[in-house]
Formats: sequence, structure tokens, C-alpha cells
Amino acid sequence: MRIGIFGGTFDPIHKGHIDVASAVFNAAGLDRVIFMPTGDPPHKVHRNVTPGILRLQMVQAAIRETGNPKFSVSDMEIRRNGYTYTVDTLRSLHAQDPDGEYVWIIGADVLADLKHWKDYHQVFRLCSFVAMYRPGYSREDFRTEYMELTREGARIQFAEVPSVDISSTEIRSGCEAGRNMDGWLPGSVAEIIRENGLYQRDKHKNLETAAQELQNRLSPSRYAHSIGVMEEAMRIGRKVGVPEDKCAWAGLLHDGAREFTKAQYAWLGLEGDNGALLHAKASEILAATRYGVEDPDILEAIACHTTGKPGMGTLAQILFVADYTEAGREGPHFDKVRDVLNREGLLPAVLAECEMTIAHLEEQGKPICQDTKDTRDWARGKLQE
Repeated sequence: MRIGIFGGTFDPIHKGHIDVASAVFNAAGLDRVIFMPTGDPPHKVHRNVTPGILRLQMVQAAIRETGNPKFSVSDMEIRRNGYTYTVDTLRSLHAQDPDGEYVWIIGADVLADLKHWKDYHQVFRLCSFVAMYRPGYSREDFRTEYMELTREGARIQFAEVPSVDISSTEIRSGCEAGRNMDGWLPGSVAEIIRENGLYQRDKHKNLETAAQELQNRLSPSRYAHSIGVMEEAMRIGRKVGVPEDKCAWAGLLHDGAREFTKAQYAWLGLEGDNGALLHAKASEILAATRYGVEDPDILEAIACHTTGKPGMGTLAQILFVADYTEAGREGPHFDKVRDVLNREGLLPAVLAECEMTIAHLEEQGKPICQDTKDTRDWARGKLQE
């Protein structure tokens, strides 16, 4: 049995998805199509994706509305904790039905990205692909990608599908702007969007919801560190008169991208070999785009929490130090900065942290970030004024 797997964020699913699935079903000679909304897609970490349970409900409602017995929905990826990778889904599908012939449905434009998928050679062994070819996509580009991927072992066929004049992105933007997008949505999906107030202007999450999401994405140790930094930043903030909520958001989100892969950094337009430095900028991007943070003080603090920055504001100084002095940090160099913070105050602690970091890196023969040197010199100068 040839089983098509139509994966996607489906945020939200719309009529175009149903139309192209029907076209692929016929063109590729499939026996059935399983719609599989993604859990936490690693390539969309920068976006505030609607909770999986709601996206699943929308897909289920849309497929019921079609009345097509060949279409079904799987919650396999929604139920999986952490990032969702195609190779893991395929392994689970084969474990459930070893005799199934799985055909992964993708857009022709996704061909160029297949070699960035996790364990892509194994993906090629576990499934074939049907690439949806839409009017306007370069046939030459398709041919080039097809030849390269088939040499790597991929099995690809293509299917012409109708042009779709709307995207989920445009629907979300339209809803946010207050426009009626019902014409592009199955009626039951439009109703779920209204009932749950989805895609409205207020994109901010509350702190508790953000913490729960981070707990699902981060390793236990990294999540514990984030909570520790949040609590320490709030403690320092109370001493120096910075609002607790600003300290809490900065502390909670400062390491949101700490465990990203190189591919995920690249998806955000960030490249380099030093993940310890890349993650600060990536975490700033996530704070703004995924969690709706607009406060420039919070974004600055997250962006420079690893290296420091000359002239950084009070909240940035708090986070810089809190990342070093949270309760989970153990060792004499951490204790030294804690002591300076408690006896002399925030800026002296910033200076002490820079000096300790520089001395530690010199001792290990590792390169020292120029921003940290400049922050040390700036803090020293401020204290001498």
C-alpha cells in the first residue's frame, strides 16, 4: 500500500492544502494520505507556532469536513516531546506497519533542503518522495536538485498541483490585521480560530506558558539553568530597582537557542563555529519573534549576556552577572563574582566577571572575545570616574 505522508506545521490548514493533497493523491497513485501536523519543527524555531493540540484539532476538523475516506490524520509528531525530525517519524511508521510503502509529500522548493535533514541518507532509505511542482517554479532548478539527490539515493517523482493563491503566513497576517479570511479556510477551521482567538495582534505569551514551552524544548539541565538565571536576575533586579518582570523575561529566555544545531543557526541567518557566541544572538531573535518580546532592554540583555557589551544598560548588566552567579554555578571563580556582587555592587561584579573570564580563557589557551575585553575596559573606566 502506497501511503502518502503530508507533513507540515498547518498553522492553520487551509483549502489550498486540501486541493494539493487531492492532486498528489491522484497523480502519484497513492492508496491513502495521512496528514501529519508537526510537533516542534526545528526549522521554525524563530516563530511563535500555535500549540500543537490546536493545530491538530484544526487539521482533524478540516479532514472530517472533506468527507474523503482516503484522508486521515496522525498525532504522532504532536505527541512527541522536543524537536520533530522526519527520520524519527519514519522509524515509528515502519515499526507500526513494516509493509507500508511511505511516500513523503513535499514542495519542489524543499528539494534543495533535503540534504540538511537529520540522517537524510536513512530518510532516503525509509521513504520515497513526491515533489509538488507548482507553476512558476524553475524546471531547471528542479532537474538540478533531482539529479543530485538521486545520486545520493533519493527516490523522487513529481506531481503537478494547482497554483495556490494563499499561504498560512498570509492567513495569519490577515487575521492579525482584522481581515476576514474565512474564504480560504474550511468552515470548521475558521470556527476554531475564532473560538480560541488565534492569530490576534497580541503575540505575547505569559511567563508561565513560555516556561512550559522551554521545558519541552531544552534539556533538563539547561532548563534548570534558565530558571536559576531568571530567579537570580529577579533577585539582583530588586536590589538595583529594575522591574521584576523585565528581569524574569530576560533570565528565562536568555538561553532559548543554547542547544541549537548549526542548521538551526543557519535558518536564522547566523553562521560561525562558536555556538557559545551564536546562541546569544539567536536567543534574542527567538525572544522577539517566537515570544513577542519588544522591550529593547530585554532584547539587549539577551543579545550580550555571554560576552558583555561596553555601555550596556542596567538590565543587560544584571543578566550578564546572573548568568554567572545563579545558584547552580559551582566553583571558586563563580564564588568570587558572587562575593564582589554582594559587597561592592553590580558594576564591580561585571568587571570581576570579565576579568575572571579572560583569565580562565588565557589559562586554557582559548581565544578571548573582543567584546569581553572592551566590556572590562569600559567597566573599569566607569568605576574610576
